[in-house]
Amino acid sequence: MKRKNLILRSAFILMVVTLVIVNVFNQLERQNYQSTIKLDYMDSVRYSLTQVEKNLNVAPDVSVILVEANQSQELNQELTSTDLSKLIQTDFLRSSDGLEFMRNPQVEPLYFSYQNEKNVPYSFFAIAKKTDAGTLLVSKDASIFEVYVHNKEMLDFGLVFSLFTIVFVLLFFLDKRIFTRILEMTELAYEYSENKFSNSIEIKSNDQIDNLAIAINKIGKTLEASNLINTQERKLLEHVYDFMETGVIYVEEDFTIHELNTLGQRFFTSFIKNDEGRYGIEQFYEDLIMETCHSKEMKQVEIQQNQMIFDIRFILVELNESADTHGILLLVKDITTDKQLMSIREDLITNVSHDLRTPLATIQGYSEAIKDDIAETLEEKNEMAKIIHEEATQMSNMISSLLALSRIKAGYSKLSKELVYLPEFFQKVLNRFYESLQREEITCDLVIEEGIGYYQMDEDKMHHAIYNLIDNAIRYSAEKGTRRKRYIHIEVRLDELVDDLLFIISDNGIGISQESIPFIFERFYKDDKARTSPKNNGSGIGLSLVQTVVKEHGGKIEVESKLNQGTSFMIRLPLLEDV
Repeated sequence: MKRKNLILRSAFILMVVTLVIVNVFNQLERQNYQSTIKLDYMDSVRYSLTQVEKNLNVAPDVSVILVEANQSQELNQELTSTDLSKLIQTDFLRSSDGLEFMRNPQVEPLYFSYQNEKNVPYSFFAIAKKTDAGTLLVSKDASIFEVYVHNKEMLDFGLVFSLFTIVFVLLFFLDKRIFTRILEMTELAYEYSENKFSNSIEIKSNDQIDNLAIAINKIGKTLEASNLINTQERKLLEHVYDFMETGVIYVEEDFTIHELNTLGQRFFTSFIKNDEGRYGIEQFYEDLIMETCHSKEMKQVEIQQNQMIFDIRFILVELNESADTHGILLLVKDITTDKQLMSIREDLITNVSHDLRTPLATIQGYSEAIKDDIAETLEEKNEMAKIIHEEATQMSNMISSLLALSRIKAGYSKLSKELVYLPEFFQKVLNRFYESLQREEITCDLVIEEGIGYYQMDEDKMHHAIYNLIDNAIRYSAEKGTRRKRYIHIEVRLDELVDDLLFIISDNGIGISQESIPFIFERFYKDDKARTSPKNNGSGIGLSLVQTVVKEHGGKIEVESKLNQGTSFMIRLPLLEDV
């Protein structure tokens, strides 16, 4: 944008005004001086006339002419130059002005300036007076006066021209050395204000102007560095805002809404916004905002929305020191998981106590029976010892699962991969459930797609994972008599579309509620609806361990379930080796 050079224009106007004032004062001084000299000439002519009347001698530069009957005669014999006298007698007295002057003499001397026929200039001051002898014409040559006037005019012209020249040169210097530099600095300052730091001022000398340029260049470097830091910090804050787990919403005092991060915008759209409300928000939140504004104290509420729990804090933000301008900051956090984990932690002691108390009570009861010889026969004692062994094994498995899961979560456990023959691997796992399946009258079938052989994995860990899935299928099987046939189906096949190896374990048990599916892989979580069966005494860590093992192998686990119909777990493992 082209900007007006006010400094240059102001300096030019100031200098022109100065020149005009100087010229005016010079003209006044010249006129005053001219008037003074003119008066001196006139006084000299007047005085000379008085001397002539007294028959006294006059100054040698004054001409005294007696005019009578068209005859003229020079009376001043001491006249140093007769040229003026001759011009007056030959030219002036014959002119119309001269004739008029002689017919009507003036009381005061007059100034006359003429050129004769030969273009010879002459000028004089003259006064006339009639006497008995004729008319006396007293005059004094004014050529010196004319020369002075001419010289004074030339001097004034030279002075004015010199001043104009000086002003022009000075303005040119100022424009080149100062005003242009100041304009450059001004343009650069505007660029800095627009965060453009590519240009700088060239340093040419070491005067005050260039010192100012050096300072502006340093300011530009400082601003550029600060702008870079601010930009980085702003981008960092934007990333922090977008990825923080708390939704941030700012509401101005006129209820204008600003969603400061993505999560805040999502929460606002989900349950705070209401287009039918007075300010476009729900009345409940409007009341809390108004209450926070009036009380100037933080408000905190917990709400439940779509089976999710949110913690919302309303914080007053004062925008100036006088506290007459403010807004409300809404911090919205999804605490559903926290609440569920808190509930799970509270149930942990109860669950573990229950899971340990039952087998401990069984062990204690049967061991006392053996100790007190309640069991009479060897077969009874062997049966009691077997039950004690099973309960101790169950306790040992639960503790081992807890320790294994803790080691994996802490990062202390590493995979020990080896080529495992899958048909043999699954048969080993099923062999551990032979008695349980027989006792529960559950049919279990294994189908392995033709061509599948070896897969590289940690056999012990994957054995533990598959064991937990089959154990859960047995635990949460349907009650006897509620199904025509209770079964567990295990399928191993390839998903050629995405090159995955699939382990699918399905059952027709009691199923999992849809509300619980998102949380079943969390530690110590149990589906409340699954606890109705007295045999369901799991610790709640089995599925968490399964998911951790699968993720260690680079895979993922999926679940589909319907209440009272059954559940299907599908493990997807990347196809790294030929199987």
